[in-house]
Amino acid sequence: MLLSHNWLIIWEILIFAGLIALLRAYAWKPVLKSLTSREESIRLSIQKAKEAENESKKILEENKKSVLGIGETMQKTIMEARTVAYQMRSEYVAIASSEAAKIIKRTGEEIARMKTLAISQIHASLAEEVVKLSETLLTEMIDESRQKKLVDESLYQMGRSRKPMSENEQI
Repeated sequence: MLLSHNWLIIWEILIFAGLIALLRAYAWKPVLKSLTSREESIRLSIQKAKEAENESKKILEENKKSVLGIGETMQKTIMEARTVAYQMRSEYVAIASSEAAKIIKRTGEEIARMKTLAISQIHASLAEEVVKLSETLLTEMIDESRQKKLVDESLYQMGRSRKPMSENEQI
């Protein structure tokens, strides 16, 4: 039994050696080739990742600079807007002051015109009242013939062509 057992061990060694030879001839090269290509693929992926990392760092730096530039531009824009707003406010204040001065001037002129008109109306009204009062007083003080003579003389003196009537013509 020992002998058959030895043959069995030899036989297993031979089959194992044949299997290794077959695997080495047909499977080892493709597996090794696959592992090599996988290694190369991983190396390329790592290299691309490093390149992408470097590119992203560049973009990050550019974005930081851009954000700083935008901040500066924004500050400049705000300052310009404030300047323009101040100028516009100054212009509007000047325009409003000018308009107010014009309105005040027109109002003063209107008040002066209304005052003059009121004074002239008061004078006219006063003159009418004085004439009425004078007429009333004169009517009571002088008779009709004397009144007619005074009227004619007054008209004559004012440049009328009418001459004063004598006392005989009055009736």
